Amino acid sequence: MVALLLALGKNTPLFPILFHYVPGFDVFQAPARWLAVTTVALAALAALGADRWPRGKQARRRGSLGVTFGLALIVGGLAVPHLTSAVPETFGPATIRVGVALVTIGVLALLRRSSGWWRTAVIGVVVVDLLVFGAGLVPVVDRALYEGTTQSAEVLSGEAGEVRIYWPSDPSHANREYDAEYRLRFGYFSFEDFGPGDAAYWWQLREAQLPNLGVLDQVSSANNYDPLFVGAYVDVLEAAVESPSVLRVMGVTHVATDSSWQAGETLLDGESFTLYRIPKSLGRAWIVPCGRQVDLEESLTLLRDPSFDPAVEVLLEVAGTCSVPLADSSVGKVLSLRDDPNRVTIRVALDGAGYLVLADTWYPGWSVSVNDQPGEVLRANYAFRAVWLEEGQHTVEMVYRPGSFVAGARVSLIALTLFVVGFICAGRRERLSRVRAGEKTESAGEE
Repeated sequence: MVALLLALGKNTPLFPILFHYVPGFDVFQAPARWLAVTTVALAALAALGADRWPRGKQARRRGSLGVTFGLALIVGGLAVPHLTSAVPETFGPATIRVGVALVTIGVLALLRRSSGWWRTAVIGVVVVDLLVFGAGLVPVVDRALYEGTTQSAEVLSGEAGEVRIYWPSDPSHANREYDAEYRLRFGYFSFEDFGPGDAAYWWQLREAQLPNLGVLDQVSSANNYDPLFVGAYVDVLEAAVESPSVLRVMGVTHVATDSSWQAGETLLDGESFTLYRIPKSLGRAWIVPCGRQVDLEESLTLLRDPSFDPAVEVLLEVAGTCSVPLADSSVGKVLSLRDDPNRVTIRVALDGAGYLVLADTWYPGWSVSVNDQPGEVLRANYAFRAVWLEEGQHTVEMVYRPGSFVAGARVSLIALTLFVVGFICAGRRERLSRVRAGEKTESAGEE
């Protein structure tokens, strides 16, 4: 019950009070996730209830009540909509479903036996109930939507280097004219229904690589569709609304939008959107000779300044240095970049010392090694990452391994071990109790 109240979020006084006044609760900014706890608790209660399902006279009495009330609800659900128009359209079907459920449970209670067929019937009813309940909540679409290659992906595959597309997006949704990603995405997704299962209807959405469909064509995106965002990433997205030059810092190479984009070159004029190429884009990773130390607020301001050139210098929280004159940015190049789960490997060649800048989000837990030697991941350009490198060829490997995950894994392992040990001990205790009970029965029989 507590988890359910927390999941209701601002709709009850409980969660807002905890959020504002209890340390730690402000971390949980998606209260609906507490439903996971509610789901587990309801499953446990259902198991306990099934284990205590009454037998004999009590079972027959409760079963009869269930059948009686269920039949009454079915009759009411069929009759009331014809007798008055004051009830919602959903009243009849919902009431009938509850009635059918009560009748079914009542019949099972009346027929309870310690036999295999009765247990099979109970399991069958549970399975049918889950399927009927979930049928309307699990949308399906023709598998053809996930086959083949989109025209936009074919065009992008002909571009030099790794591409990263961007749909103009305003996290606050205040600038609706700019927020093309929101317009197109929610032109398809609605709270009214899930839409048709026809692949043709959804194909333009896949052409647009929204929301995460770019993974099918291996097209990277600067947008994010997670329910929880990293704060610095949101700040950069909001900065890009007023300052398109920020997109170069984000590693964006192409912009897709349903309106015009003056700062780009038209690459593809699609049915519901146009794809533009950003001139002088830097890609996802690049080398700069200079680093400038600035505080976070100032770095965000500088990113908005059109005169700031991310190809020449990088903004850092720590003291930076310049290996060549500021006007010269040709100190090296990225040879290759490979992604693995929680790992990025980059091969670079530098003619002089400089910074490798990676337009991926900086976050605690990232570590780096350069030629298998430990290095330091620097917070760069407000929200991204950088590494200082000396002249020569290097293999840079960034790995995400947060200490909180390691600590959580250890706690989980300890808890699992204790659970297994407790389960084994409980099983042995129960068997021992049965043996002793049997011995007492035998002794009583001999007497």
